[in-house]
Amino acid sequence: MIEQTNSLYKLIILQILSKVNFPLSAAQIAEFMVEHRYTTFFRLQEVIADMVDTGLLQTKTENHVTYYSATEQGQDTLRFFNQDIHDDIKDEIAVFIKNNGYEMRMDSSVKANYRWLSDQGYEVHCTVSEGNENLVDLRMTVATEEAARTICNNWYHKNADVYASLMGILLSD
Repeated sequence: MIEQTNSLYKLIILQILSKVNFPLSAAQIAEFMVEHRYTTFFRLQEVIADMVDTGLLQTKTENHVTYYSATEQGQDTLRFFNQDIHDDIKDEIAVFIKNNGYEMRMDSSVKANYRWLSDQGYEVHCTVSEGNENLVDLRMTVATEEAARTICNNWYHKNADVYASLMGILLSD
């Protein structure tokens, strides 16, 4: 029975990943799984680890966050066992993606971090990506850690304004 339940969890995860065209963090996947009371966060972590070990998911770590996407084997598995996911679950996933997709994409595509550069101060690295392509890749050096932290925090909320401002300045005569 436990193995059958784990198989359903795996199919639900693959279904969620198939409905977005970007990788998701464990927390983003858990938001659906725990909110809909399919499993606990800790049980989900075990299932995800097993999916990575068996080649159904691949990982990419950025800024200390691991993102998951389905491998070709995972996609094949979903196609083969798709009928084993009840239509009600598929509907719940569709509604969840519709209601949370934009925020999930932004969480996955907007990144900011900083690092100490010895006597030069702190290097701040801010990006906005879509798929595997960076739309914005900005690096700057600041004097204090407080300034670096503030820039990183503000990047998540103001990246579109920064992009528009840069484009306006750089495209004007």
